[in-house]
Amino acid sequence: MPSTVVHAAVAFLLAAGLLGEFYDRRALAVVLVVVVAPELDTFAGWFLDGAHRALLHNLVFTAFAAVLVLWDTSRESSWLSERFGARGVRLLWVGLFAHTFAHMLFDWAHLD
Repeated sequence: MPSTVVHAAVAFLLAAGLLGEFYDRRALAVVLVVVVAPELDTFAGWFLDGAHRALLHNLVFTAFAAVLVLWDTSRESSWLSERFGARGVRLLWVGLFAHTFAHMLFDWAHLD
């Protein structure tokens, strides 16, 4: 299982390549939180047998978020675009992409 540092490093590389002009420390902090958040199910594993890598390590949340973002940004009056602008929408897509590829697929490829 890759360490949290490996997840973060790959996410940073993806963010650096995909964010373009929106690449800054704040954007990296957001991507870091998105990529490391699934590790919180480690604490649930203390109380629920098998919760680690099961509770938050799935694509249900990512798929739901992606469909919701796609639906909102395809509307004429997008709440996300109005509130956060193009930077926020791009950061959200990059965060979802990094979450899927820098965390989920790494963990699935290295199951114990």
